[in-house]
Amino acid sequence: MLLMPTHRSYMDFLLTSYVCYQFNLPLPVIAAGLDFLGLQFLSKLLRNSGAFFIRRSFGEDRLYWAVFTEYVQSLLLGGEAPLEFFLEGTRSRTAKSLNPKLGLLQTSLELYFTGQVPDVTIVPIAISYDRTLEETLYAYELLGIPKPKESTSGLMKARSLLNDNFGSVYFNIIDPMSVQEFCGNAVDRSLHSLEPRLA
Repeated sequence: MLLMPTHRSYMDFLLTSYVCYQFNLPLPVIAAGLDFLGLQFLSKLLRNSGAFFIRRSFGEDRLYWAVFTEYVQSLLLGGEAPLEFFLEGTRSRTAKSLNPKLGLLQTSLELYFTGQVPDVTIVPIAISYDRTLEETLYAYELLGIPKPKESTSGLMKARSLLNDNFGSVYFNIIDPMSVQEFCGNAVDRSLHSLEPRLA
């Protein structure tokens, strides 16, 4: 199962896991950016919460791509927990949806197209906020001020934000979609099984 929330805030990571916990659903494993590794003790907490860290861009590094593909697909083949990732790849600074980054989705759906799994279920999740925790930071970024690097000290300084009232969070889980039903007879999976992954 693929959980694909929209990405407006750092809180998106926590909210999806919290909702799964409240409804006694398996907690997802979460694809997180490699820059979170700079958060020292927090990166260990994230890893213990199911996060794994990936590069923002793979470039021409075929070895990294192959290892990444095997790891993600082994998570899905195990079927113990859903995989959560943000199709937009990064947080939206304007509260509008960004163009999708299809690498992780492609890697996940490869299992279906090569006949390794009978189906893949996709669950889109729309998360929106009256106000995001990062609204001041986003305003500075839109003015051209570079985004500060994630750090533990920056996180500690931002604790005071939790005393403010940011309004409501809107969490909308869309009906799950079956890739098998969506594709129907339009896909001959045997053709995909005969093609090499990397040409």
